[in-house]
Amino acid sequence: MIRRKASIRTADFYFYHGWALPPGVWNSVINQVKRSLPETTGINPDFHINNRGYFSDPSAIVRMRQGDLQIVVAHSLGLHFVPVSLLHKADVLISISGFLDFHAIHPQLSKKVIQRMINQFDKHPSEVLGEFYANVFYPQPVPPNFQFEDVSNIRVARLLEDLMFLNTNQLSDRIFSDSCQIYLFHGNQDHIVPAAHTQKWMMGMNQTLGRIIVDGGHALPVTHCDEIVQGINKAIQRIFD
Repeated sequence: MIRRKASIRTADFYFYHGWALPPGVWNSVINQVKRSLPETTGINPDFHINNRGYFSDPSAIVRMRQGDLQIVVAHSLGLHFVPVSLLHKADVLISISGFLDFHAIHPQLSKKVIQRMINQFDKHPSEVLGEFYANVFYPQPVPPNFQFEDVSNIRVARLLEDLMFLNTNQLSDRIFSDSCQIYLFHGNQDHIVPAAHTQKWMMGMNQTLGRIIVDGGHALPVTHCDEIVQGINKAIQRIFD
């Protein structure tokens, strides 16, 4: 249901980060939304950030449906961590570098890569993560805070558990409400999730819009924050149309 502009005063944002990434990947996006949204729309945002618990104690989002708008922002595997109940209620979904089925494109290759990571992760987590981050931030260099050798604070069991979850979990596009506006962002240089995932998704649903970012990789919330925030603002403005 499209709401009248005058009735929209608040918006709840729910952020879900991807595999082996901290919730801090959303810092720049949140700061920009916090500054720009009240000015452009008059809407006051409230932020709920899921922490999967890879590097610190997990913190799940438990409060839902308080604001006038419900906006889910998910990166990569983070989309698969969003509760079904929230996906059903979302007015807007922003999926970044996302996918419904990780093995839908080039399944033999992707299954081989994931199985190799699973086999190596228990004994060599630092090496697996190092290679992963190089691919996440390609074509840009890995930021210093993602380059480390000390694995003492890494929750290896949780990372391995979610890696196996990635290997098997699938989402159906039927899980989303017909009234939910879906915006997809993907980098054409993504070395983790091929942009073909987003292109295929866009072709399958009428209420889905998307943008393939030229020279963008997998780490768009960090490397292309401006484009993501512009997309969020555009999604909300469309509700007013």
